[in-house]
Amino acid sequence: MKMTSKILTLALVGLMFMSVNTFAQMKDGGKRGQGIENNIPNLTDQQKTDIEKLRTEHKKQVLPITNDLGLKRAELQNLRTAEKPDQNAIDAKVAEIGALQTKLMTSREKQTQDIRALLTDEQKVYFDTNRKKHNKNATGCAEKKGSGADCVKKCN
Repeated sequence: MKMTSKILTLALVGLMFMSVNTFAQMKDGGKRGQGIENNIPNLTDQQKTDIEKLRTEHKKQVLPITNDLGLKRAELQNLRTAEKPDQNAIDAKVAEIGALQTKLMTSREKQTQDIRALLTDEQKVYFDTNRKKHNKNATGCAEKKGSGADCVKKCN
């Protein structure tokens, strides 16, 4: 019994070291989800302030939508796994989820255009050409073909 306890302790310590090492090796220094705007060249202090305000407003706007989306997904799961699933109710819930995803995407695109309006032509080129790359690195969404609902969930 003592030997098993020692082995278990060593295994747990080893797992802790591996997880710390993995976190330390993150390419972006653990700054996932902070946005490409942190890397745009030659941003003025005013641009940084304005972008941060836009990001904060966007987060305030999408939080209730994201929360509602989570509830609708849970409701859909309940409908799917019911003893006798009601296809009409499932279809209606899918439509509700689709409407919420549209709201999120519309809000995200508005924020993107609002940020672009603050940038110089040189900064816009950087922003536009690196945006897709940044989203892939931050969320993995660009890698997941055919799993759009999961990507919307992760990207918000």
